[in-house]
Amino acid sequence: MSVMEALGFPNQGTAKSELLKAVSDAGATRLEARYSGGNDEGGVDDVKLFDKAGAEVEAPESFTERDPRPGDSEWAIRNGKVSEYHPLWRAVDDMLATEFGSWAGEFSAWGMLFANTKENRVWREGTYEVPMDERSEMEY
Repeated sequence: MSVMEALGFPNQGTAKSELLKAVSDAGATRLEARYSGGNDEGGVDDVKLFDKAGAEVEAPESFTERDPRPGDSEWAIRNGKVSEYHPLWRAVDDMLATEFGSWAGEFSAWGMLFANTKENRVWREGTYEVPMDERSEMEY
Protein backbone atom coordinates (compact mmCIF):
# COMPACT_ATOMS: atom_id res chain seq x y z
CA MET A 1 0.00 0.00 0.00
CA SER A 2 1.37 3.40 -0.98
CA VAL A 3 1.51 6.37 1.37
CA MET A 4 -1.20 8.10 -0.67
CA GLU A 5 -3.49 5.06 -0.39
CA ALA A 6 -2.89 4.95 3.37
CA LEU A 7 -4.07 8.57 3.47
CA GLY A 8 -7.30 7.59 1.70
CA PHE A 9 -6.48 8.57 -1.86
CA PRO A 10 -7.16 6.29 -4.86
CA ASN A 11 -5.00 3.30 -5.73
CA GLN A 12 -2.81 4.08 -8.77
CA GLY A 13 -3.70 0.91 -10.69
CA THR A 14 -7.43 1.36 -10.11
CA ALA A 15 -7.28 5.06 -11.01
CA LYS A 16 -5.42 4.23 -14.24
CA SER A 17 -7.99 1.58 -15.24
CA GLU A 18 -10.89 3.92 -14.49
CA LEU A 19 -9.30 6.76 -16.45
CA LEU A 20 -8.68 4.60 -19.52
CA LYS A 21 -12.27 3.32 -19.34
CA ALA A 22 -13.66 6.87 -19.02
CA VAL A 23 -11.65 7.97 -22.09
CA SER A 24 -12.98 5.01 -24.05
CA ASP A 25 -16.56 5.62 -22.82
CA ALA A 26 -16.26 9.19 -24.15
CA GLY A 27 -15.57 7.80 -27.64
CA ALA A 28 -11.89 8.72 -27.59
CA THR A 29 -8.57 6.91 -27.60
CA ARG A 30 -6.37 9.70 -26.25
CA LEU A 31 -6.71 12.34 -23.54
CA GLU A 32 -4.70 15.44 -22.69
CA ALA A 33 -5.62 17.13 -19.41
CA ARG A 34 -4.00 20.30 -18.13
CA TYR A 35 -3.69 20.59 -14.34
CA SER A 36 -2.32 23.03 -11.79
CA GLY A 37 -2.39 23.54 -8.07
CA GLY A 38 -0.87 23.35 -4.65
CA ASN A 39 -1.14 25.27 -1.41
CA ASP A 40 -4.66 23.96 -0.65
CA GLU A 41 -6.25 24.20 -4.09
CA GLY A 42 -5.86 22.75 -7.52
CA GLY A 43 -6.97 20.14 -9.97
CA VAL A 44 -7.92 19.69 -13.59
CA ASP A 45 -8.04 22.89 -15.64
CA ASP A 46 -8.89 21.56 -19.10
CA VAL A 47 -9.57 18.25 -20.86
CA LYS A 48 -9.09 17.48 -24.55
CA LEU A 49 -10.02 14.18 -26.19
CA PHE A 50 -8.91 12.69 -29.51
CA ASP A 51 -10.18 9.77 -31.60
CA LYS A 52 -8.07 7.04 -33.20
CA ALA A 53 -7.48 9.23 -36.29
CA GLY A 54 -6.19 12.06 -34.09
CA ALA A 55 -9.22 14.31 -34.57
CA GLU A 56 -10.40 16.17 -31.50
CA VAL A 57 -13.56 14.78 -29.90
CA GLU A 58 -15.78 17.14 -27.94
CA ALA A 59 -14.97 16.75 -24.26
CA PRO A 60 -17.78 16.92 -21.72
CA GLU A 61 -18.16 19.87 -19.40
CA SER A 62 -16.61 19.37 -15.97
CA PHE A 63 -20.03 19.19 -14.30
CA THR A 64 -23.14 17.38 -15.43
CA GLU A 65 -26.74 17.54 -14.25
CA ARG A 66 -28.96 14.58 -13.52
CA ASP A 67 -32.35 13.88 -12.02
CA PRO A 68 -32.37 13.38 -8.25
CA ARG A 69 -32.16 9.81 -6.91
CA PRO A 70 -33.23 8.37 -3.58
CA GLY A 71 -30.54 9.16 -1.02
CA ASP A 72 -29.43 12.45 -2.61
CA SER A 73 -29.08 15.22 -0.07
CA GLU A 74 -31.76 17.86 -0.40
CA TRP A 75 -28.90 20.36 -0.40
CA ALA A 76 -27.54 18.84 -3.63
CA ILE A 77 -30.80 19.45 -5.50
CA ARG A 78 -31.05 22.81 -7.27
CA ASN A 79 -33.89 23.63 -9.64
CA GLY A 80 -34.93 19.98 -9.63
CA LYS A 81 -31.49 18.68 -10.72
CA VAL A 82 -28.32 17.41 -9.05
CA SER A 83 -25.04 18.84 -10.36
CA GLU A 84 -22.04 16.54 -10.06
CA TYR A 85 -18.50 16.20 -11.33
CA HIS A 86 -18.53 14.46 -14.72
CA PRO A 87 -17.11 10.87 -14.49
CA LEU A 88 -14.34 11.64 -17.01
CA TRP A 89 -13.17 14.68 -15.06
CA ARG A 90 -13.46 12.70 -11.81
CA ALA A 91 -11.25 9.96 -13.32
CA VAL A 92 -8.58 12.52 -14.28
CA ASP A 93 -8.78 14.10 -10.83
CA ASP A 94 -8.52 10.69 -9.14
CA MET A 95 -5.43 9.84 -11.20
CA LEU A 96 -3.77 13.09 -10.12
CA ALA A 97 -4.83 12.47 -6.50
CA THR A 98 -2.68 9.33 -6.45
CA GLU A 99 0.30 11.67 -6.55
CA PHE A 100 -0.86 15.08 -5.29
CA GLY A 101 -3.61 14.09 -2.86
CA SER A 102 -6.01 16.90 -2.08
CA TRP A 103 -3.54 19.55 -3.29
CA ALA A 104 -3.12 20.60 0.34
CA GLY A 105 0.52 21.20 1.07
CA GLU A 106 3.27 23.66 0.50
CA PHE A 107 4.02 22.82 -3.12
CA SER A 108 3.10 23.89 -6.62
CA ALA A 109 2.50 21.56 -9.53
CA TRP A 110 1.40 22.12 -13.09
CA GLY A 111 1.56 20.28 -16.36
CA MET A 112 -0.30 17.76 -18.50
CA LEU A 113 -1.70 14.31 -17.82
CA PHE A 114 -1.91 12.03 -20.85
CA ALA A 115 -3.84 8.80 -21.41
CA ASN A 116 -3.71 6.54 -24.44
CA THR A 117 -6.16 3.63 -24.55
CA LYS A 118 -4.45 1.95 -27.52
CA GLU A 119 -1.18 1.73 -25.58
CA ASN A 120 -2.88 1.17 -22.19
CA ARG A 121 -0.68 3.99 -20.94
CA VAL A 122 -1.15 6.97 -18.59
CA TRP A 123 1.65 9.43 -17.84
CA ARG A 124 2.27 12.93 -16.59
CA GLU A 125 4.62 15.66 -17.74
CA GLY A 126 5.04 18.77 -15.69
CA THR A 127 6.69 20.61 -12.86
CA TYR A 128 6.58 20.02 -9.13
CA GLU A 129 8.14 22.61 -6.83
CA VAL A 130 8.53 22.80 -3.08
CA PRO A 131 9.56 26.27 -1.94
CA MET A 132 12.46 26.46 0.47
CA ASP A 133 13.00 29.25 2.95
CA GLU A 134 16.34 30.84 2.07
CA ARG A 135 17.15 31.04 5.79
CA SER A 136 16.64 27.32 6.29
CA GLU A 137 19.79 25.29 6.74
CA MET A 138 17.78 22.06 6.80
CA GLU A 139 19.04 21.44 10.31
CA TYR A 140 16.83 19.79 12.89
